[in-house]
Amino acid sequence: MSNYTGAKCEYCHKVFSDKDDIVVCPECGSPYHRACFEQAGECVNHELHEKGGSWTAASEGEGESDGDIRCPRCGESNPSTGIFCTRCGMPLRFDAGERPFNGTAQPGQSQNGQGFGNNGQGFGMGRGFGGGFGGFGPGQPGNFGMPFQGEQINKDTDIDGNSVGEYVKFAGSNPIYFIMQFIRFAKTHIKYSVNFVALFFTEFYFFYRKMYKQGIIAFVSLTLLSVPYIVTLLGTGMIANVSMPSFMVDNENTVRLVLNICSLLSCGIRVLFGLMANYWYYSKARKTLGEIKNNALDEERKNDMIAKNGGTSIQALIVSVTVYFAVVVAVLMIAVAL
Repeated sequence: MSNYTGAKCEYCHKVFSDKDDIVVCPECGSPYHRACFEQAGECVNHELHEKGGSWTAASEGEGESDGDIRCPRCGESNPSTGIFCTRCGMPLRFDAGERPFNGTAQPGQSQNGQGFGNNGQGFGMGRGFGGGFGGFGPGQPGNFGMPFQGEQINKDTDIDGNSVGEYVKFAGSNPIYFIMQFIRFAKTHIKYSVNFVALFFTEFYFFYRKMYKQGIIAFVSLTLLSVPYIVTLLGTGMIANVSMPSFMVDNENTVRLVLNICSLLSCGIRVLFGLMANYWYYSKARKTLGEIKNNALDEERKNDMIAKNGGTSIQALIVSVTVYFAVVVAVLMIAVAL
């Protein structure tokens, strides 16, 4: 591979030496360090692919001035002073200085702040429901390398015995949000933070995140507390020729008191679960990753177990929503029968 000596890797932009293990994209010929190509999961020279061209040593610097930075996601050429890609917004570099997370240099740290991806899918804020609050939806494609309170964070950074990369695989979607929360918990020992999706959609969020114990507790508690309110809906005329049970009509003040108590308890449960959701998820991730690694599995099997126990479950979300509406209908039918 001596013909690539002096050229730059399209991913990390480091100059190749004679000893480097180099691979090239089979479509456009762009060269990479083997580890960089496996890390990216795809050829990042998208601009060349769009043009249908082929990489040559002479064309590597074409259209770029000295010191320009090529975006590792879309291949766009950016000024050397740029921090974010002008085309796709990908972070280009972060210079955090010598301030590692655990007081020692973290391996795998790059000058451009480039971290890692999972088959081309790296850190990004959620695009689906819940946005930046750890909600529903996949992360943006890309790579990750960024500072946290002046300290450089990458895939090998240790958080309470597990690496950032392992936590990312466990979280699945919306990893930036969760990693920042996990680091905060580990460094400050604070056990609460606001998760707005868990606050407003408590009985469903925990099923979506496979936190079934908390999900069942929240679902049962909030469903039972909503029963008096559901029954009072009969008094609004939502069902023709059907009214509230007579014992509720005859005890209006008591009913109002019960509704107020149930409302306060429901709000209290939602606030508690909304504040603790991220810490409980961190505890689950830390415990699960530790158990998986203790089984001494090979890398492929380990990743399969992390994906199975972590990530999200649309099926559990759908089941919880379906059961909730079934309970509402059942309560209404019972109230009508009374």
